[in-house]
Formats: sequence, C-alpha cells, structure tokens
Amino acid sequence: MFKQNTVRVYPEQIEKAAVAAGAELALCQQVGNHCILYYTGDIEDIKTFNDNHKYIPRFRLRAVNNIEIDDNLKKIIRTQKFV
Repeated sequence: MFKQNTVRVYPEQIEKAAVAAGAELALCQQVGNHCILYYTGDIEDIKTFNDNHKYIPRFRLRAVNNIEIDDNLKKIIRTQKFV
C-alpha cells in the first residue's frame, strides 16, 4: 500500500483489475509522485479502465513488452525498473 495525496493505493487490487480487463501481466508501482501501472498484452477497454481508477491522482498506464517473473516462486519481481 502507498499513498497518493490522501488516497490509499493497493497495487495488488489494481493489478488484479488490469488482468481481469485483459492484460496478461500487470505491475503497479509508485514512481516519483505518480502511480504507474505497467502491463503486457492488451487491456480491452482502456478508457473504461481509466475512468474506474480516476480517483487515484496522477494515475498512468504504460504498455511494456516484458514483465519479469521469478522462476522459483512464479511471482512478479516488484523491484524491476522500466525505462
């Protein structure tokens, strides 16, 4: 959990919503003062997804080619950086 102004952001919930909307993998991180959701694949209706999460200040979506997964635990590596 991290805070954006007075809003509490739970990254796991946003990632779960992104996968339910059609993304293959999703990773939500706080980068500087922005909440950025990195995802692979396609979110079917990006406008609706943005509207559902517009309560989060400075919320951004970024499509990436690859999100790394730990081979042993089969979980997303949360500390990875994107350029």
